[in-house]
Amino acid sequence: MGKVPPKAAVLAAQQAIGALDHPVRQRILALLYRDRGELAYSQVAEALGLEDTSAIAHHLKVLVGAALVGNHLRRVDGRIKSLYFISDSGVDWFDRVDLGSPERVRVLLSA
Repeated sequence: MGKVPPKAAVLAAQQAIGALDHPVRQRILALLYRDRGELAYSQVAEALGLEDTSAIAHHLKVLVGAALVGNHLRRVDGRIKSLYFISDSGVDWFDRVDLGSPERVRVLLSA
């Protein structure tokens, strides 16, 4: 794999920092980090106890745009669903800012 140009590396870091600069997005990332599975946005909202699923969809879009979260379409119970999961980059960022311990994840999820 080639070296990432400095400008691209700085832009990617800025996008990740911006995406993580919101408590709901931090909680979403903590949930996906903890579970390491695939969740629909409605499942994310339910797990976090949030009623506004449109806001969750917006926050997921920001996290996907920053490459911290990935998503793909899958047929579930005869319907196509967009499922979200933490990306390798998301795991790396979460670990880099030292939030990956079970205790810290629990604090984020209870916020």
